[in-house]
Order: sequence, then structure tokens, then C-alpha cells
Amino acid sequence: MNVKKTFCQNAEGFIYAVAINGVTGKTGNYRDDLDKHLANLETVADIPVLTGFGVSTKADIERFNKVSDGVIVRTKIVRDLHEGKADDVEAFVTYDSNYQK
Repeated sequence: MNVKKTFCQNAEGFIYAVAINGVTGKTGNYRDDLDKHLANLETVADIPVLTGFGVSTKADIERFNKVSDGVIVRTKIVRDLHEGKADDVEAFVTYDSNYQK
């Protein structure tokens, strides 16, 4: 049995699929096979697969919602709030919340 399948069978709640290796807050520079990796996780997981780390644009939301069950966004929201961009945060969260596969 492959490692991904074993991991997914033992997971509870949801699987946090990391889009970028490194520290939180980095964006872009996704590995070439990321979409394939996420889609593969979807096929072996019985629980939701959510993509996080590096998700910071509407394009990221659209991309990762095609190959996973949803996205996790933190750094962009915290940074925008810190910079006083509450309206931008509201628009981004509304877009993300209304996005449907």
C-alpha cells in the first residue's frame, strides 16, 4: 500500500495539503506536479482535502478548488488586516466563501 493511501486512511477530520514547502506566507512557485498530487489525494481520501500554504489570490482559490475540496487562507488575511485593508479582506473572504466547484 502506498504512503499516501495509508496516511489518508488514518487521517481524521480533513487533510491539510501543503501547496508550498517552506514557511507560511510564501506565494507562487508551486511544484510542477502539484495539481496532480492534490487530485490523487482526492481519490484516496475519504475525508475532505484542503489546500493551504501559499494560497493568496482568487486565481489560487479557483485553481486549488478544482483539485481539492477547498482552501485554507491565513497569511493574506492577517497581512491585509494588519495593513488596514478590511474591505479587501471582506471581498476576498466573500469570494472564497461563494466559490463553488
